Amino acid sequence: MPGYMCRVCGQPFSSYNPNPQFCSQACRSWDMSAKLDRDQLVDLYHGWGMTQDEIATTLGVTQKTVWGAMKRYGISARTAAKRDQSGPKNHMWKGDAASYKAFHHRMTSRFGQPQECSVCGTTDASRAYDWANLSGDYADLDDYARMCRSCHWKYDNRVDNLRTKEVAR
Repeated sequence: MPGYMCRVCGQPFSSYNPNPQFCSQACRSWDMSAKLDRDQLVDLYHGWGMTQDEIATTLGVTQKTVWGAMKRYGISARTAAKRDQSGPKNHMWKGDAASYKAFHHRMTSRFGQPQECSVCGTTDASRAYDWANLSGDYADLDDYARMCRSCHWKYDNRVDNLRTKEVAR
């Protein structure tokens, strides 16, 4: 097997590849990242707010190549943080076609867990409180009331009984 010289580090190496240029993946990545323009990286990363992965896709290289170039050029990386994925920004968002449980979870996410009952007025910390839907329109966030579990059950039974009587007529 003939010997070759690495284009980046100058170390001799052997390879089965008919036209090798690099002794390792690290040297190949180093060579690729050297082709990236520092000003362009700064603009995409800090100016446009792109992630390293998005920059890599845009420039046709790997994320590791972008990371290596940023490290070499002294470009500070942002602290990793989740992006806002609430509501329609979430890929799992179903809108008005969401489930019963999802609508109630939306209420708790937006307004917090209720700590008082709007029917009997109790604020006892040992009791359980829920968001009770008033008319059956779960998508309407204004159609909920804070209720203790006892009042919620009474309300639901009263509404169910009314609906049953209306159907029976």
